[in-house]
Amino acid sequence: MSIKTTAAELYDALKTVEGLRVYRDLAGPGAAVQPPAAVLSAPAFVWEGGCDGPTEARWLVYLVAAADERALEWLWEHLPEVAAALDSVPSAAVQRADPGAYQASPAELPCYEIQVDVGL
Repeated sequence: MSIKTTAAELYDALKTVEGLRVYRDLAGPGAAVQPPAAVLSAPAFVWEGGCDGPTEARWLVYLVAAADERALEWLWEHLPEVAAALDSVPSAAVQRADPGAYQASPAELPCYEIQVDVGL
């Protein structure tokens, strides 16, 4: 499976989650993000010995909430749906989700960083 195709499939899977704005992390940290949102990062790659191209890609997907008193509850409520959407992509597997803060312009926003591994 190509990297470009997989990235498009992950993006499309995120778009199926109702009410979620989906961004590609083209501008990098600090870009304007309007919650509720998911940000699909650029992938990291792994090469197995003797292979010409990468054999595995790891995407980080940031599930971003508004910075208010309901942020954690909103994240906990929507994390399973977002993870299921990402898992629906062939060869993709959600590995973990870590709480954090997404650096968005002009502030840090509460988030979960979802690790998605894909065999290429």
